[in-house]
Amino acid sequence: MTVMLNLKDYTNRGHRVTLVGPSPHHYYSGMGPGLLGGIYRPQEVRFHIKKMAEDRGAVFVQDTVARIDADKKVLLLKSCGEIAYDVVSCNTGSTVPTDEDSVAGDNISVL
Repeated sequence: MTVMLNLKDYTNRGHRVTLVGPSPHHYYSGMGPGLLGGIYRPQEVRFHIKKMAEDRGAVFVQDTVARIDADKKVLLLKSCGEIAYDVVSCNTGSTVPTDEDSVAGDNISVL
């Protein structure tokens, strides 16, 4: 999130910045236990990274990087698209395995 907050430093210097993410939102894992325990709603534990990126002059691409071709300096996207890069920074992080519009726990099976 520190990099996100400082994106304008890069874009103001003429760098093109593209953020690729599977969702326009990023969930803060530190609040995950509270989310799972019902203390927080999903909307309270996420950042709108698409808006944050675009407000700071970056481009947001909703997709997932499937592979990096370091020889060609290209990100190969899950949608079959490609993004050329000069410098890449990866945040593999964690994912929330639910649809953004559903409530966690709707599809839990007990064995």
